[in-house]
Amino acid sequence: MPISGGKGGHGGHGGHGGHGGHGGHGGHGGHGHGSSHVGSSSSPFLSVALVTTRDGLHLPWDGEAQVSTPVRQGRDAWSAFVAMDRRERNYVVDRIMGSEISLHNKGDEDSNAARKVKLFGKTALTLHRPSVEELRAQLDQVMNASHLRLDRLEEIAVQISDITSFFGNLLSLQAHSTEWTLELIDAVLRLCSSVTYPLKMQFDCPRPIAFDNRVQPSIQTPTHGTWPSGHSTEAFAVATVLAALSGNDNWMSAQEAMFRLAGRIADNRTVAGVHFPSDSYAGAFLGVTIGQYVVAMCTGDDGDLKKRSYEIDDSSKDDFIPSELEKLLEESCKKWSGKVGDPNPILHEIWHLAQHEVELAN
Repeated sequence: MPISGGKGGHGGHGGHGGHGGHGGHGGHGGHGHGSSHVGSSSSPFLSVALVTTRDGLHLPWDGEAQVSTPVRQGRDAWSAFVAMDRRERNYVVDRIMGSEISLHNKGDEDSNAARKVKLFGKTALTLHRPSVEELRAQLDQVMNASHLRLDRLEEIAVQISDITSFFGNLLSLQAHSTEWTLELIDAVLRLCSSVTYPLKMQFDCPRPIAFDNRVQPSIQTPTHGTWPSGHSTEAFAVATVLAALSGNDNWMSAQEAMFRLAGRIADNRTVAGVHFPSDSYAGAFLGVTIGQYVVAMCTGDDGDLKKRSYEIDDSSKDDFIPSELEKLLEESCKKWSGKVGDPNPILHEIWHLAQHEVELAN
């Protein structure tokens, strides 16, 4: 059940039934309406037809405007925001959403050993780079997981570009009835990318195939670093936000479907042969942090924000196991020292609309 196809994905936001390709995010092809519109590169005949129609309809210009003071000026921020096309709204949301999250070195400026994720100026997560030896030690888990590839091949292939549809199947998300929920999820996914890829670049950890070509992944190995896992980050960020929207305060449990789904999406990347289990643990920590940050930005409530730290230990050298992750998240949880101000009015309104959609859908 691809979620958004019907919207045309706002042209290239793809089947943001799930994350429109997450490689696309783009194109904005025709804004999803399926036909050319005036001004587009593929509509010369339409443009000519509009010009000749205007010439046939209008009287000569008399120098007097029909409307002296247009209503469409000086509106409140929300009215101006909703009048924008989806692409332009994305730019606005991304600028707001990324304004209070930042990445910092820990200690030595030249060291790639650790990075801090700060929210509202205060550290919320510290990630410690794994050693080559620690990654190599997990090859057994990658090789052992390969026997699941044929069982999960369809999931793995779809989830390369679409994880949203899988969450939509839990919460009855539909393009026509949960539009703002899906727009919020898209924003969460874009925020994850803006945080995860700089971390991947800075840590620059090798993928499983770099150690042994017998891994033979079932999908193409991405060229960027393996740690932390982007899919795990995205899955746990989306799960955190959707759990908050639906009022599920106890979702961070191996007994909860939302938590298990995020874990399965993450684990599928190890099954595919492109990630180590610890990549998914690190991504889960990062995803929960980003998700809780998004909730705080939209609501002004910092009750869920915590301070955590993740580095590989004996427990996370094994397979990626939801019950183990639940324990690690709980054990690493400390009080966050920051303070959240009033929510941004744009994000607050999007949250309110999305929350209402989720209530009606379920």
